[in-house]
Amino acid sequence: MKVTMLTAIGGPEINHAAGETVEFDDKVAQRLVAAGLAEPAAEPTPTRKPARRTRGS
Repeated sequence: MKVTMLTAIGGPEINHAAGETVEFDDKVAQRLVAAGLAEPAAEPTPTRKPARRTRGS
């Protein structure tokens, strides 16, 4: 699950700044959200590419 950090966290094996979007396993992510350290990351809206134009004859 992707979360956006609300506060910086760090330890021997991790270091994440506030505002950073990070992927955690679901259990860890839910604990961070419940503790107020992170919020679920907004899923980006997929953008469509404009249709390619072909040259007319």
